[in-house]
Amino acid sequence: MGSRILGYYRYQDKCRISCRRNLLIKFNKYCNGEGQGEAIYTIGISDAGKLIGLDDKEMQESRSTLYRMAEKLGADITNLGERNVDGNSNQFKKTVAEFLVRKIPDNQPSVELSIAVLGNSDVGKSTLLGVLTQGERDNGHGSARLNLFRHLHEIQSGRTSSISHEILGFDSQGSAMTYSTCRTAEEICDSSKKLITFIDLAGHRKYLKTTVFGLTGHSPHFAVLVISAVCGLSGITKEHLGLAMLVDIPIVVVINKIDIASPALLNATLLQLQELLQTTGYKKVS
Repeated sequence: MGSRILGYYRYQDKCRISCRRNLLIKFNKYCNGEGQGEAIYTIGISDAGKLIGLDDKEMQESRSTLYRMAEKLGADITNLGERNVDGNSNQFKKTVAEFLVRKIPDNQPSVELSIAVLGNSDVGKSTLLGVLTQGERDNGHGSARLNLFRHLHEIQSGRTSSISHEILGFDSQGSAMTYSTCRTAEEICDSSKKLITFIDLAGHRKYLKTTVFGLTGHSPHFAVLVISAVCGLSGITKEHLGLAMLVDIPIVVVINKIDIASPALLNATLLQLQELLQTTGYKKVS
């Protein structure tokens, strides 16, 4: 029927009227169990995973069926996008569409995820989180990271030495709930159907024990490894990657500071990363 992708369930079905009841049952079971309230429906893909696409009439029928399913379940639905799989001809155009269906289980107020942020010092981890959670751009001098720092020496040095937490919420339509739209953390939590807690960990080798404690003690669902496009991969970056693999959590790699890196530096960093992930002990890049 489908395949699990990054904790969600990707349903590959045409969503015809005849199969609506079965899909309702399967979706309801999944959302209240493994899916934690969310499922992604992909319309226009065969059970074998081939992009076959649907014409305009079939897509409209399938979309209407999916919306009726969501209404029946009391779920929210968001269109994630469509793509043309049959060239640019409008006469024979066929499309594939993805929809996020969210139904929060009765025993929890929202879908919650925790993400540990790893990487060497001075790669911009705290600044990145500050921009995401505050909803405002950095001024180029570290203004976005100030709200994440807890100690005076962190503000003075610009380096995280402790474990800090920041939250980012999303409402039922997928709009971000940040401190630019909400005044307090409580308001973000109350307004969100999905809540992400970022765990900002220290990047300097001096605070490696603190980072290990944050990674093992908080049991995050995912890890984000931030790499500077200017500096490339350092020894501490490789250690953080190894720690995340050791605790067996999915890892997302973010290349930061690409705006100040030359194309040659960026390509060199990407090549270093690819070579590292393809070495023995790491899963190959897919």
